[in-house]
Amino acid sequence: MLRFTRAIDAEIYLSRAARQIRRGQWRAAAASYREALGYEPDNLEALVNAGLVYSHLKDYPQAMAFYDRALAIAPAHPLALYNRALLRIEAAAIKDALADLDAAIAAKPTFALALGNRAVLHFRAGHTEEAVADYDRAIRLQPNNALFWSNRAAAHLALNCPERAIADCDQALYLDSGLSAAYKNRGDAHLALGNSARALVDFSAAVALDPDDGEAYLGRARARFALQETTPGRYDASIAVRIFSATGEQARAEAARALLEELPPASMA
Repeated sequence: MLRFTRAIDAEIYLSRAARQIRRGQWRAAAASYREALGYEPDNLEALVNAGLVYSHLKDYPQAMAFYDRALAIAPAHPLALYNRALLRIEAAAIKDALADLDAAIAAKPTFALALGNRAVLHFRAGHTEEAVADYDRAIRLQPNNALFWSNRAAAHLALNCPERAIADCDQALYLDSGLSAAYKNRGDAHLALGNSARALVDFSAAVALDPDDGEAYLGRARARFALQETTPGRYDASIAVRIFSATGEQARAEAARALLEELPPASMA
């Protein structure tokens, strides 16, 4: 009887926490989940949701502790594995994150977001064919996810398949016309094919969507230089240098500077 009563009390706090999240009361929700766990320490819903709330509050050690507790009870819990993987990616613990994503996908093969995030890790590690395979699976599961299409386009580009990249970007932009990454990826693909004018249009769209995106300016600079538009190209490359320098991306800033140094002085262009 006591156990039944404690379960009811825990459910009251779980319901309260859900309402508080809907209202944006994240700290109150965290307290409610703790109250629920006081009545039922092994309540998986409370543990996983508490982890989500503390992640939202950027209290990552607390979030990790709740996911660890959930996985000690249910080692194959897909959502706990996936969310812990995201925290590990944030902490640059890539090997551990990949292990969690592998386990989440093994437990739930239809987990599209886990497949998409594993693809990102494969791509960053240079395992491009594995990334494409994961994006293929993710897209079959969630064909309306524009980011999957755009990310697969980047992988196709890395495999020197610009036509496939363009087709993926077309679909991504059909699904989400405001996805800046798709315009940049399509711009890169057009440049690879020698379609500099089309690349210029795409990079200009990316700049319009995000005026603080150094990659968009750098891509547009390359397109403009290819079209012999030297003065506006210099302007874009200079903006890219400034943005990358401000964000601490020194390697990208050097790439933009190198582009400028390849050209004669402006008065001679």
